[in-house]
Amino acid sequence: MWAGTYGAHGIEIVRLSAAPAGDRLVAVKLTGDLSVPAGETTFEILLHTSLPDGVGSEFKLPRDFSSDVEFAPESARLVPEEKLPGRARIAMLGFNSPSWTPAELLAFSEDCFGLVWTGIQQFSVFCRLALDGAPRPVGAPC
Repeated sequence: MWAGTYGAHGIEIVRLSAAPAGDRLVAVKLTGDLSVPAGETTFEILLHTSLPDGVGSEFKLPRDFSSDVEFAPESARLVPEEKLPGRARIAMLGFNSPSWTPAELLAFSEDCFGLVWTGIQQFSVFCRLALDGAPRPVGAPC
């Protein structure tokens, strides 16, 4: 289980699992919000299709993107080890007009990854939940 930032919706919990064919990583919301409720797939990432640009370099949030994550110099350096393409679910209130927007997963460590919602210019950070169920700090690298 992972805790992630979802903008104005706050922190939400997702479960990650491999799709039956083993070609995708699927994230299902365990806690939901007014737009995408619990039980719905929130994003899918293509496995085995790494994107080379930006790997090994410090991640910098593009100027026109928004995020709840603080990017403090030195203390919050995020350097992706891997970058994978995918798609993320967006919807209007009440899960009306659900659709997919392009997304990219940035793997920072085994306990932390970012999701770039390229279609809506948003950035989220996900941290693996500790065994006791308490999330690691989400506003900073995990």
